[in-house]
Amino acid sequence: MEFSLILGFALFAVLVLGGIVLGVAAYFRLDRLARATHDQTVELTRLRQRVDVLERGAQTPSTMQPVVVAPAVPTGALASPSSAPKGPVTPPVSAPAPTTAQQAHGLLQWLEELIGGRLAVLFGGLALALGGIFLVRYTIEQGLLGPAARIGLGALFAGALAAGAEYLRRGERRPTTGAYIPGALMAAAIVTAFATIYAAYGVYGFLSAPAAFLLMGAIGFAALAVSSLHGPLLAALGLVGSYATPVLVGGNEPSAWALMSYLAIVTFACYVTSHLRQWTWLAIAATALADLWGVFWLLDHAGDLQPWPLAAFAATLIASAILLLHRNDPAVAPPATDARAELGLAEIDWPLSGMLASHSVVIVALGVFDQLHAPSTWTLVAAAALLSGAAWSWRSLAAGPAIAAIAVVTSYILSRDPFLAIDYAYVFEKIPYGLGDYLWTGTLLALAFAAAGAWATFSRRANAVWPCVAVAVPLGILIYSYWLSTGYAPSIAFGLIAALLASAAAILAEVANRQSHSVLTDWSVGVFAAGAVAFTSLGLSMVLGHGWLTIALALMAPGLALIERVRPIPVLRWLIAALAALVALRLLTEPNIVGGDPGRIPIFNWLLYAYGVPVLAFWYAARRMLEGADDTPVKIAEAASIAFLAGLIGVEIRHLMTGGNIARPLSALGEFGLHSLSWLGLAIGLRLRGGVSGRMVYRYAAYLFGGLGTASLLLVNLLLRNPAVTGVPVGGNLVFNDLLLAYALPALLCGALYWLVRGSPPRWMAWIPGTTALVLAFAYLSFMVARIFEGPLITLADVRDGELYAMSVAWIGFALALLAAGIRYGSAVLRQAAFGVLLLATLKVFLIDLAGLTGLQQAGSFIGLGLALIGIGLAYQRLVLKAPAITRPPEQSTG
Repeated sequence: MEFSLILGFALFAVLVLGGIVLGVAAYFRLDRLARATHDQTVELTRLRQRVDVLERGAQTPSTMQPVVVAPAVPTGALASPSSAPKGPVTPPVSAPAPTTAQQAHGLLQWLEELIGGRLAVLFGGLALALGGIFLVRYTIEQGLLGPAARIGLGALFAGALAAGAEYLRRGERRPTTGAYIPGALMAAAIVTAFATIYAAYGVYGFLSAPAAFLLMGAIGFAALAVSSLHGPLLAALGLVGSYATPVLVGGNEPSAWALMSYLAIVTFACYVTSHLRQWTWLAIAATALADLWGVFWLLDHAGDLQPWPLAAFAATLIASAILLLHRNDPAVAPPATDARAELGLAEIDWPLSGMLASHSVVIVALGVFDQLHAPSTWTLVAAAALLSGAAWSWRSLAAGPAIAAIAVVTSYILSRDPFLAIDYAYVFEKIPYGLGDYLWTGTLLALAFAAAGAWATFSRRANAVWPCVAVAVPLGILIYSYWLSTGYAPSIAFGLIAALLASAAAILAEVANRQSHSVLTDWSVGVFAAGAVAFTSLGLSMVLGHGWLTIALALMAPGLALIERVRPIPVLRWLIAALAALVALRLLTEPNIVGGDPGRIPIFNWLLYAYGVPVLAFWYAARRMLEGADDTPVKIAEAASIAFLAGLIGVEIRHLMTGGNIARPLSALGEFGLHSLSWLGLAIGLRLRGGVSGRMVYRYAAYLFGGLGTASLLLVNLLLRNPAVTGVPVGGNLVFNDLLLAYALPALLCGALYWLVRGSPPRWMAWIPGTTALVLAFAYLSFMVARIFEGPLITLADVRDGELYAMSVAWIGFALALLAAGIRYGSAVLRQAAFGVLLLATLKVFLIDLAGLTGLQQAGSFIGLGLALIGIGLAYQRLVLKAPAITRPPEQSTG
């Protein structure tokens, strides 16, 4: 029998089972409605009786007594007036606290109910399922029955379990506590049936792949159908079994149409069950399994792609999810009570939106493999129409256009260059023909979203998503089409297209601006105005070329800030913050901006414009926004301006030190020193600026750059790039060399930073630049002595007597200078640092000079050290430890 014929029978069986499911569900829904109506009737009768009692009591106030309803009376029963207690009501007496024995008894009772009412039933069901499997295995091991009898025995056992479950279900109510015994028996029957059919197919070969496929699918559908009667456990078993059937019974090579049709029907059945029983988890699990099937099937059949079955499968899933799982809330919203409600975003069904987004991933994957040919393109169009139509009809699916927009733009980008290669020649070799059709497809998609978004924005069904879609889709498709077609080379044609789109966005912003004021109207004006600025900046970059895209993005910030000052719309401020992140990402991924030679002239090259314009743009945007409010977007814009300034200084230093090749790895000690100098300079400047303006961003940025500078000096310049360790010449002459850039000048800036923050809290923070300054000055002095004796290549491997003596003299002189400065300015820090250097000099003289020096140099080293120590002691006693003069009291003064 052909598999297609069997599939037809399967579809017929599914329709029958679907009818059974719907019928059973309708029966139970009517039963619930009848019971609810009965309960409401009883409650209404009870309320009427109580009203009658109150009315009779109001007519005879002298004999009226309070009506007390005993707690033991059931909810539906009402005591008659004659049964009310006479006389005064006794106040309730609080029950005594349970004793330890009573608490222990309660715990034991709970354990008894858990074991006897739940665990026993659950493990019993598991034991029955395993018993059916072990029974078949026993007959195999003992040779008691033939293969056909074994399979028949397993089938009879599964049928007996199912019959027992149905018999018990009809004879008892579902317990409020404890496990549901009929459900456990039915679960055991389903597991046994799956195992029996798989054994008949995989072990004995009694069934062909299509027959086994049909039977296992039918069991899965049966489990989903009876789950309405026996609970979610059966639904979970049916779910797992149904989606595992193609794996267990795949045949040699299953037909794509058969497989996708089967998976679509299974998913549809899960959605129906989820809709009837309100089991959201079932719909989410079915969505995940169905989408995984689609993606894995694409990956497995990439070389022999059959796109139409998967296209129909993905479109069917989206339509089924929308029609079966949506909430009945019309798109025309009632009067809103808060900002989110006015924007139309308060009632979004996020679980369903997530399922639709998951289905769109399958469509994007299809577009990548099919490269937007007819199947993937029409599926994309159908999905976009379904999602947009759903948002037009129901408020809970307001995120539908955004999901469609993301799917369209992502498919358009990835379908032609999945790896986003930068080698444009490779891109054109990959698609030597068909580029025109590809661009026309993108144009039509962009125009469709722009028209639909604009139309919906000015309708009664508007929400905040529609204007975003109308702007974002054309913008994303235009940018990628421009890159793919020109490689960011100047193009007047694309510039004109951007100008037309900018004009359209400006017109829409003006139309929205003329409408009555509301949160949604302000949002629409802001989005369309931002789109006009974006298309204008993009058009300029397309015409000018040479890396102007980054500058165009940055120039959008002051434009949006000016619009925001005219029409204060919060979204515009956050768009400026998003632009800061986008420009930062662009600079991080391509620091050279132009992708080639930025120019050979130091400072005044292309990098000055590429980084300098964002600095000024975001600084100006922050200033304008600060006139309205000092909020998070203002701080982000300020931080972006500071970060771009640091980037400008860094790339200019790279350009200067590498002769224009900023991509070359860092190597020179002098360059590390310049970077450290720039960070310390920024820290000092930001600290001064923060003290004047009181801006928190400047203060914390000063801490950040100060920390970067000191960490770079201590870890890199002193340890990793130490010239005595690396063996790299310091270059230059005796004064202007890498030592000056890496140690001397940074020591001065660290000292200045210490002087600037020495009195500010926290006090310990000032010690970091102060200590770094002293360490760098000491290192510079030592390296300069070695530079004089050894030349540009400092090794400290074979130090001669003169160098050892000169090093001792330099250290002692440095200690004396620190001590003098400490005494002169009353700084205990400098005096203590002087004693530390002096201790090092003393250790050097006794440990190194004693063994390394001879003759007059050895004697001079010790004599000089001794004289220095004695002189220091004398000066310290007279100038630091001198006792204060004793003055007479004023009254004893003789004048």
